[in-house]
Amino acid sequence: MHYRLKEGALIAFGALCLYLIMALLTYDQSDPGWSHTSSNAAQVQNAAGRAGAFCADILFMILGYFAYIFPLLLAIKAWQVFRHRHEPWQWSGWLFSWRLIGLVFLILAGAALAHIHFHFSAGFPGSAGGVLGEVLGDLAKKALNIQGSTLLFIALFLFGLTVFTDLSWFKVMDVTGKITLDLFELFQGAANRWWTARAERKQMVAQLREVDMRVNDVVAPVAPDRREQAKAKERLMEREVSLSKHMTEREKHVPAVIAPAPSKPAEPSKRVMKEKQAPLFVDSAVEGTLPPISILDPAEKKQLNYSPES
Repeated sequence: MHYRLKEGALIAFGALCLYLIMALLTYDQSDPGWSHTSSNAAQVQNAAGRAGAFCADILFMILGYFAYIFPLLLAIKAWQVFRHRHEPWQWSGWLFSWRLIGLVFLILAGAALAHIHFHFSAGFPGSAGGVLGEVLGDLAKKALNIQGSTLLFIALFLFGLTVFTDLSWFKVMDVTGKITLDLFELFQGAANRWWTARAERKQMVAQLREVDMRVNDVVAPVAPDRREQAKAKERLMEREVSLSKHMTEREKHVPAVIAPAPSKPAEPSKRVMKEKQAPLFVDSAVEGTLPPISILDPAEKKQLNYSPES
């Protein structure tokens, strides 16, 4: 039930806010109203109808320019109801009394400030602050002068706004500071990215200029005379011809085939030759010939020793 009441209050606040905006914005003095009579009562110019014309005439006559505060306050209340829509509805007479006191201070102080600092317009039934603003503003100016009256009514206006809307000025300062810092970081990041991109572009342009200078020096060297230019072109043509000839010869050149070196049979070591066994029986000896020397044992090396006496 409490949530349905909040939904109904949200719809009521929104509809009343839109109706007051239409009535105030389409106000016309030719329409019938509380402060004057109209010769053409059958035709109403106000978009909100005859009731809207009377309502706008009363608000402008009592509050002047400050009548536009009512749609704004209704919009704030609708937003608060929507923001706390999941919380249960709690009625508090003490809190309602404070909200009502804040609304009264807000309206009176705003009307007085409008009368003191704004000029009267011919399109409105009363002064810039309406009847209330004119009475309070004139009394305050006689007692406190314009500066003192302005300070007093600003304090009352802020007090009424804080009490009626449950506004926390510390939260406002925190949010304002956060938004300011976020915007500063955003602009700083954009400036840093722009500066980095600018430096990269400068570096790229410098590199391209250096490359262009090198290419111009190689391809088309600057010569002060036409003869020197012709000679430079001839040298470039000769260089291109020699380079193409060198590349053609390089393509036609057959790569040499490297054949592996012939492998030599491994020679037997001295130990193998020494340990090779000779034939024990020689049957093929011919009569009248000497036997082979290989059947003899190798001679032993004898070392001569001499005595000390010799």
